[in-house]
Amino acid sequence: MRFLRMLGSGGVLQKRTRSLGWRVLQSALSKHNTYASTDNGTDKENKVVASNQDPKNTKSMSTAPLSKTMCAIRPPRNDYSTDGCNERRKWVEAYIQRPLYHIRDWWGKSSDATTESLKGHIENPIGLAKIPIGIAGPLMFNGENAQGNILGPLATTEGTLVAAVEKGVKLLNKAGGVKTYVIGKTMMRSPSFTMEDPRQAVLLAEWIKTKQSIFQDIIKKRSRHTILTGFTDVITHDTLHMVFEYETGDAAGQNMTTFATAEIVGWIMKKLPLELPEVYVKEFSLTHGVDGDKKASMYSMLGKRGVNVIAKCTLEDDVLRAVMGTNAEDTIRAFTHFHCASTRVGAVGFSINAANVLASMFIATGQDVASLHESATCIIKATKTPERNAVDLSLHLPSLLIGTIGGGTGLPSQSDCLSIIGCHGDGGVKRLAEVIAGYTLALDIACSSALIANSFDSGHAKLGPKKK
Repeated sequence: MRFLRMLGSGGVLQKRTRSLGWRVLQSALSKHNTYASTDNGTDKENKVVASNQDPKNTKSMSTAPLSKTMCAIRPPRNDYSTDGCNERRKWVEAYIQRPLYHIRDWWGKSSDATTESLKGHIENPIGLAKIPIGIAGPLMFNGENAQGNILGPLATTEGTLVAAVEKGVKLLNKAGGVKTYVIGKTMMRSPSFTMEDPRQAVLLAEWIKTKQSIFQDIIKKRSRHTILTGFTDVITHDTLHMVFEYETGDAAGQNMTTFATAEIVGWIMKKLPLELPEVYVKEFSLTHGVDGDKKASMYSMLGKRGVNVIAKCTLEDDVLRAVMGTNAEDTIRAFTHFHCASTRVGAVGFSINAANVLASMFIATGQDVASLHESATCIIKATKTPERNAVDLSLHLPSLLIGTIGGGTGLPSQSDCLSIIGCHGDGGVKRLAEVIAGYTLALDIACSSALIANSFDSGHAKLGPKKK
């Protein structure tokens, strides 16, 4: 900032204590800035603009008289009222000396949503990041939980994504649609216990496995949706990583299993000295990473985290030629090359572009985008049908971390997108998993066909962002 350019003698920025630096900041702000205010709370007080400047030219803008109330005193962190959120945004505008025109508008007049609905989803809200939502489909589903023609909402800023998915949807529809199957759904947490030697780790693991019914009683006091289904022990040196596996209904279940596991660990540490005195736990943690939370791992490939779902289709050679300009033999060869290359560089999972559909549908439907790491660890298989000149494609997402209740699924835009798919609320998570898998398969076959036909770059050039 200009007013902090020179502090101390000789123009050198001196190291100061935080309190001194803050007093200097307050003094500089109050001396060099002005902040426009009104007494009626109208939109005029939202504008942090000097009167002789173009409001659209944010690069040249300076803020107005900045009072201690506006910048030196930060607005309360726990105020979720509209006025409180707007004051917090104005504090940021004053702090950076720039107006924030495009994030200041909340939901439209037709929505009954308020800033109070953001509680539990975000802290210190100042506005909304408005990401475009495109629609693909409808795609024909012949699944166990998803049936009929279903639209796919995609929230993205990447040009060509929706168009590429649409191309894949066209191919799949002409081929008779996509078959989808949910194999299971699990959530896990892996608390760790460090002992004096590996033998104690083995003893503790065996003791914990005898307490499943007790643990379930503990869990019931906190959540009726969380069911402990089993354990897996992973011992490294003198540390036991005890993987607790849960069913969590239609919720993704990350928070509920964290709370449940914390309760169980507390019980273990209380009862262990009494029931298993020969085991001494030197230290413990709710997790040290074995559960693969927010990471791509081989453990996630086993289907232990999220919904385990498969999407399949059969593509006749003449359909591939008519829609994509490719053929069955080239398609199989392309996926073989991708598989070999992915194995060579140590990729976890194998697909061409699964993360793109997953990210856009996660944002659209209120999923935890940080869980994209484990969710995108998928495998796609291409085999030739001997009796027909066709290719069988199967895309497997073993750890698709999603839910249709809880998390961001209840926010206004995300709730609308779940309604487009027809899976908002209880009973919808398996349908959502199959829809995501089907659209992921559509994009992978579209991208592979574009690469085979050498049209991948031209598609991006035509529909992607243009140079200004």
